[in-house]
Amino acid sequence: MVSHMTKIGEETGDLEGMLTRLADYYDEEVELATQTVMAAIEPMIILVLALIVGVLVAAVMALCLPRIAMDSLCNKEADFECEAQRLLFWCRDIGSRMASFSG
Repeated sequence: MVSHMTKIGEETGDLEGMLTRLADYYDEEVELATQTVMAAIEPMIILVLALIVGVLVAAVMALCLPRIAMDSLCNKEADFECEAQRLLFWCRDIGSRMASFSG
């Protein structure tokens, strides 16, 4: 197509005008192709980001749920036995998690 347009431009004496039209045509083609690719990629990007956020939320919940469960077992008044049980439970939980990662 480029060779035909330059040939016509040379024959008519308006090579500059033909090359300008050709450049405009290819600019539109590139813009259309870019929009098409972005329209196809956008939903995939959203799904990947949602998956990342979901994994982060699940990780935070997995770390916080044992603490919440222990808090619900103890009464709201802070007494020494309850705090000691909570600390012991937390240490055992962390120890078991560390052992599962290393082993």
